[in-house]
Amino acid sequence: IIIIVLKGFDSKREYSFEEGFTRLQHIDQKYNASFHEEQLNGSMPPAETIPLIIEDIKEFEKTLDKGSSNVDAEGIFLFSDIRKLMLTSEWYFQQAAKSGETGLVNDPNGFSCREATEIIDATFYYNESFAYATQAQSELDDLLYMYKYHPDVWRLVGIDQNKTRFFKSDLKSIRHTVINNAKSLEAYCGITGIKHETTLTETFSYERKIIPKEVFEK
Repeated sequence: IIIIVLKGFDSKREYSFEEGFTRLQHIDQKYNASFHEEQLNGSMPPAETIPLIIEDIKEFEKTLDKGSSNVDAEGIFLFSDIRKLMLTSEWYFQQAAKSGETGLVNDPNGFSCREATEIIDATFYYNESFAYATQAQSELDDLLYMYKYHPDVWRLVGIDQNKTRFFKSDLKSIRHTVINNAKSLEAYCGITGIKHETTLTETFSYERKIIPKEVFEK
């Protein structure tokens, strides 16, 4: 009984942001993934690998204390959520890309209403990719804003020219594809009711405010 209790106490610990970031980087390296290099329609882990990476991130999160008020712990939770959002967006993008030109109404060879099922599926996947990517970028901007006085966050996560390439993902084009697909099916095939809804119904909760410099000088 004593051993079980002690193991329970040891199951949670508080990492510095650098320690947590490094743990998550090790997960990336395990699967030849890269937070800094990934970009939609660019460098992405294979779709079949992404669920494994996300599962490892969730296992890492289980070692963290969710009740901690430590600002580094809160930053690690936010960053791990960003990482999961990025990977989920990349997975959906690859599902959409599987349909190739058949899933696009702007196919150079034109499209047929007989391809409606493929176009609708691709539209859903592209919209999911857009939604998760937008949330990832928003949370990443918030992390850098909130932790601007942290001694390590900007250095590790990267700012300006060292920002993750994920920020270069062409989200405007993806969103245009979603809208163009839906409107074209309605105009040319009479297919209506295609809604741009997403499974991203719950987002990570945090208070967006700059953490005072004094907190990190203690």
